[in-house]
Amino acid sequence: MPSTGSAVLLALSLLAPTRVLHAQEGWTPNQKPSLAVPRASGKIVIDGDLTDPGWVGAARAVNFTEVSPRESSRPEVETEAWITYDTQNLYVAILAKDDPRTIRSSLTDRDAIFQDDFAGILLDTYGDASWAYYLLANPKGIQGDLRFSTGRGDDSRFDIIYTSGGKLTADGYVVEMAIPFASLRFPDRPVQTWRATFWRRRPRSSEQDITWAATRRGDPCELCQYGTLTGIEGIKPGGALELIPAAVATQSGALDDSDDPTSRFRNGRVDGDLSLTAKYAFKSGLTAEATLNPDFSQVESDASQVDVNTTFALSLPERRPTVVRRIVPHRFGFGGQRPMRPPLSRWIARWITHADTTTQRGGSPGDRFGTSDISRMMAGPVQTSAVG
Repeated sequence: MPSTGSAVLLALSLLAPTRVLHAQEGWTPNQKPSLAVPRASGKIVIDGDLTDPGWVGAARAVNFTEVSPRESSRPEVETEAWITYDTQNLYVAILAKDDPRTIRSSLTDRDAIFQDDFAGILLDTYGDASWAYYLLANPKGIQGDLRFSTGRGDDSRFDIIYTSGGKLTADGYVVEMAIPFASLRFPDRPVQTWRATFWRRRPRSSEQDITWAATRRGDPCELCQYGTLTGIEGIKPGGALELIPAAVATQSGALDDSDDPTSRFRNGRVDGDLSLTAKYAFKSGLTAEATLNPDFSQVESDASQVDVNTTFALSLPERRPTVVRRIVPHRFGFGGQRPMRPPLSRWIARWITHADTTTQRGGSPGDRFGTSDISRMMAGPVQTSAVG
């Protein structure tokens, strides 16, 4: 085995060619870059085709950096991001150069793209490094969105409404997005200044992460290392009132004679149930939410599961809007320990499955409460049941 001294010399000799190569090529990673975002010059259709007139003159982010596994290194492939906006949407396009034969692209469920190639934008709209949106899509345009919180990590249960498209090309792939400002939370001010970076995942022999703003894994504040988007003006956050109606219908039937399988089968009457979720955002930054006749057992964004001959109750990831929007305060900590998410939150919710109404109020990060986020949730149950 080599001695300690020879090992150090060997390590230095291995690192030296990389440093010399970067110096020869004159390449330097982007450190907290800045980009002025212009207003779109025309209409943009989200279909993976970037020949729309609205993309003419869009701001372009270049000089991406590989941050993993080779930190602060020049990537093997080129990536470019375009960004523009109008009064309704923020538009983002990622041009990912690569050999098309090596690109992984699945036609899959939402938020199930993370074994594929994918790309998108990471947005800290309040600029306080407390949390950020991760808005992504794979080369087929399938979406994957997360909410990342400093000190807590990412939460894939968080979903917002945006439009995405993707296309494989002769020299790689394109991802295109329209993100409604109504889906985002940001300060109500004339001109916006947001922290942001663009991210591309390239899974090959290892998972390569390539970003516009170079980030170091040793820095505990990832969001502090993002770049800056400026020049977005004349836009407003989501509307004050949001209504989500829902309807459920059921019908059952039975044989006239349960002992005679040849007897007539009669369907019973159709039963229906209506529910409503309402949210109102006050100018002070407070939000109030209420649900009438909520369905606590399942929501439309849940993936279907078959409950036949199962030993245990079904477990569903939390996706109910009234809970997911306040997912940060709905955590449990004991004895001063770091808060944690309840791992089976839908089981907890089933304790109040038959609630008639729920109400909730809360404050938003970045509002007049600073970075704090407060919430109170109340339910009026008609019947309760224990989990066995």
